[in-house]
Amino acid sequence: MNEELPARPKLELCRQLRYGRWVSKQTQEALAAELETTQARISSWEAGRSLPQLRTLPRLLRALGLDSIMFELDGCMVGVFRKRH
Repeated sequence: MNEELPARPKLELCRQLRYGRWVSKQTQEALAAELETTQARISSWEAGRSLPQLRTLPRLLRALGLDSIMFELDGCMVGVFRKRH
């Protein structure tokens, strides 16, 4: 179950996801296949209609080739970082 984020952090997160996919030159379909989910779910995340589960974010970062995603929540910066091997 996804916890509902206020509008601004949700907007910032979905923008970063869209940008990450654009930079990695992946379609929503290709990203969905890599994450073993659906294109509709990727579209929903990017539109801010839903959010990926926290446990999904490290896999999402890896799939997009990103090291981190940061957004503001209640006046605090929240960062999710990918562990490098």
